[in-house]
Amino acid sequence: GETKRIPFGELEKLTFQPGGRQLLEEFLQIIEDSANYQFGFNHSTGYSMIGYVCGYLRYYYPCEFVTAYLNNANNDDDINMGTQLAKTLGITVSGIKFGMSQEKYSCNAENKIIYKGLTSIKYMNETVSQELYGLKNNHYSSFINLLEDISNTSCNSRQLDILIKLDFFEEFGEPNQLLKQVEIFNEFYGKKQIKKDKVGQYPQYIFENNCLKTTEKQYKFEDTMPMIKELCTVIEYPKTSVKTKISWQLEHLGYIQYTKPSLEDTYYYVCAIDGNWLTLYQLKTGDTIKIKSRKKYLNGLTANNIIKIFIRNFC
Repeated sequence: GETKRIPFGELEKLTFQPGGRQLLEEFLQIIEDSANYQFGFNHSTGYSMIGYVCGYLRYYYPCEFVTAYLNNANNDDDINMGTQLAKTLGITVSGIKFGMSQEKYSCNAENKIIYKGLTSIKYMNETVSQELYGLKNNHYSSFINLLEDISNTSCNSRQLDILIKLDFFEEFGEPNQLLKQVEIFNEFYGKKQIKKDKVGQYPQYIFENNCLKTTEKQYKFEDTMPMIKELCTVIEYPKTSVKTKISWQLEHLGYIQYTKPSLEDTYYYVCAIDGNWLTLYQLKTGDTIKIKSRKKYLNGLTANNIIKIFIRNFC
């Protein structure tokens, strides 16, 4: 029908006319409904400008854009979306790495890598993150040399243990090897005298070759560092299993970040079993899938195991 303009002052009179109240209520409902979604001009202009700038940065500076997105994430869903965006853009989101990770997410745009920040990990803090990042330009011929510098920072034994288990010091060795080196370092570093009956588990000749002098009951040292380094070259340790690494990641991160591209794509970590449904984490790519299996294949299978399976799609 024909649209009729009603002066604002006439609205009250319209209420008392036949059908006037219904017409007025419908008119007010239109205003109320539109108010739920419409933007003022100044508001919409600001959002448009922000959208344009974000689109520009995402296209020309994708690594920096995703890094900023992750650093401003409000929850795990935001982190997951940011990580997925990085994957879509061909950017690798790496775990924490010595010399690369700072307190927050940081990136190497040239290599298209984003490094996780330390403060997102339980028990870590900004001070420790900055102190460890400050050691990045030093040259370390061994992990023992690095431990000597770390001993002068705020990093405590619990924090160091977590960092080792999360492969923060991967360039110096695998976790069990480094944990053993920390044990030796803590036991002998700075000692001037070491009782002979306290070193039975280690080769005696290493103490004899590196001590300043020896008595019937003790080795005396001017500096134990050469002895510690030599001990670390001969110690034996069990290699850290993939299952152990994943269990540490779940404990300290709350999720799995392990991937090994050289693996076959048939290896999976069993995250959970619910009836006939399995939640699986692919060790090659880091993708999580959910599949249904026959009961006979699930006999004896439990979560936290690694299995090799072939998944077939039927059309």
